[in-house]
Amino acid sequence: MSLPLSVIVIGYEMARELPRTIKSLSPSLQQGISAEDFEILVVDNGSARPPTAEEVIAWSPNARLMRSENPHVSPVGAINQALAQARGDLVGVFIDGARMASPGLLVAALKAAKIHPRAVVGSMAFHIGPDLQARSIQTGYNQAVEDRLLADARWEEDPYRLFDISVFAGSSEQGWLITPAETNALFLSRDHWHELGGFEPRFQCPGGGLANLDLWRRLCEDARNEVVLLLGEATFHQVHGGVATNAKQSPWEAFHDEYVAIRGRPFAPPTLMPTLFGRPHAKILPSLQTALERARGEGPMRHHTPAAPVETVEGPRDFSTSLPSKVVNAVQRGVLNSNYRGVRFLKSPFDIGLYLQLFSRQCPGTVIEIGCRFGGSALWFADMMTAHGHPDPRVLTVDIAPEVSYCDARIRVLTGDAANLGAVLTPELLETCPRPWLVVEDSSHLYPDTCAVLAFFHPRLQPGDYMVVEDGIVLHLSDSHYEVYDNGPNRAVSDFLAREGGNYKLDTDLCDFYGHNATYNPNGWLVRK
Repeated sequence: MSLPLSVIVIGYEMARELPRTIKSLSPSLQQGISAEDFEILVVDNGSARPPTAEEVIAWSPNARLMRSENPHVSPVGAINQALAQARGDLVGVFIDGARMASPGLLVAALKAAKIHPRAVVGSMAFHIGPDLQARSIQTGYNQAVEDRLLADARWEEDPYRLFDISVFAGSSEQGWLITPAETNALFLSRDHWHELGGFEPRFQCPGGGLANLDLWRRLCEDARNEVVLLLGEATFHQVHGGVATNAKQSPWEAFHDEYVAIRGRPFAPPTLMPTLFGRPHAKILPSLQTALERARGEGPMRHHTPAAPVETVEGPRDFSTSLPSKVVNAVQRGVLNSNYRGVRFLKSPFDIGLYLQLFSRQCPGTVIEIGCRFGGSALWFADMMTAHGHPDPRVLTVDIAPEVSYCDARIRVLTGDAANLGAVLTPELLETCPRPWLVVEDSSHLYPDTCAVLAFFHPRLQPGDYMVVEDGIVLHLSDSHYEVYDNGPNRAVSDFLAREGGNYKLDTDLCDFYGHNATYNPNGWLVRK
């Protein structure tokens, strides 16, 4: 027998988070809908200690437990298994079981789905806590802190209070009036799900990689659909150590590689204007005001911690760039797909040119690169040293998880953490490295790691050695996933030069070679005095 609505929730190792999510979706907390109107399919995707059927029913009387037939790090198979068994005429999918729901979400989705035969109903996403969780967990936010925050808010008395203790997720950073990069509560008719065949099964990265963003983008691009965004209802992510939202080092690159392999193009968020549907609750008015300011161009589109200008002989320099935003973002799409001699090579065309200028002035004796991933830049550095006549090029490259598949006698690949370089770059090893050095800091782009790299090399550099802090350009990239870096490279450079600026010259000839900070490394070309 069919029902008006099925809600699918995927869980994996969420003994703490999943009960709250299901309770937030239960008839006791969802408004304007009864237990007879919907079912909740709770799908365990291979937890070591999965919930029991009795526990699931205790969370919500209309919930039933399913177990993934083929548990995998990607939840895509578990979702598609549940889609085949869902009885609702409308089916909603929560790809992440750590996301609680506002109390009007389900009834609003049912109403919104009736406005068009091919309605695609999505919702905004929030992170519980004072900031994006990728940042807040670096400053002490954790599950215990969140538990106290939720308890103090007494959210079960009024789940709309979740808005009081949350911030927009990165995917929803532009606010209520703009289509988000993805939705974490997606509702389609059962027939529409069957037409799509569910989620794309080729997405096999942990957490599904970009499977959720891919589906949302495809739905938004289909002109036959009516994309409806719920105004005033949302999901709220609990911190749980997830592979994407709560990762210290962003997995975006691996996720994007998989996306490009499947779709043959770089990912870009949808750009259409949605149909807004709903009745805004008083709790969303502050965030709605922010969204209106952003739409009028009166407020910042992205949140980041600012970096203080650096002092130079010409005066203070900020971290702005003369490169237009559209140019930077278009170039980045190309950078993410560039190769050198068949190896991924994630260098901007500006910086390729600037490194060539530097090599023409003074070919380094050793390049020491922190962060290499596939090794494309290490290979390029070695070739450029050879091309500039170096008789014995030497490149040391360090990565926390290198994926270098080639062998080259000029290049030594080391596995190590940017936060603890002394474990791999020992005094004995560094003593063998000819000068001058070119140190390239290209690790996680997070403030603590960049600070650690600068602090490690400062006492080891000699006059004439260069240190380049890469990818401060993340400040100017518009896609929401770059927010995780919180302007880390630029803040680290600013703080470092505030302490040690007397020992370094900022090479503004390189920074400004193509225009003011027309580089992916704004104010990041430093030479030891």
